[in-house]
Amino acid sequence: MNIIKTDGTIEFEKASFFVKPALTKNEFISSRIGSNSRLILSNSEYSSFSVSLSDTAGDLGVSLRFDGQQIDSLGIEKMDATKNWNNWSEMAEQDKKSEYDQLLVNILGSPPYVFEWGEITSSFDPRSGSSSICIRYNRKSSQNKN
Repeated sequence: MNIIKTDGTIEFEKASFFVKPALTKNEFISSRIGSNSRLILSNSEYSSFSVSLSDTAGDLGVSLRFDGQQIDSLGIEKMDATKNWNNWSEMAEQDKKSEYDQLLVNILGSPPYVFEWGEITSSFDPRSGSSSICIRYNRKSSQNKN
């Protein structure tokens, strides 16, 4: 995975897949990766898709959220086929968050990761019991790049 700070492109090298701030839902759906995605949520305002990718960072689960046609955010987490609620622990998820923090430092340098096009964070969500990297795009910035 590579993150281009200047324009907000997220590159998944091994999957030959890119997410840019101007990505539309129709472009995603018609892509090779999008055609193999799973629809998670769809209503009149938002839609979310999930896709599994193999990348240099490992096997990743990527969730893409669209506000209307425009990409709104993206969540990235390492997949672990052995993970389940029976072997889950908060400490393991906090360790995963630390791993994501270090990955972001390696790619982007020291935080905070706030750019003209959006913001990148690493988080642990106790309600879902998971950790992830989240990229939130600024709506105005992505519309200006169309």
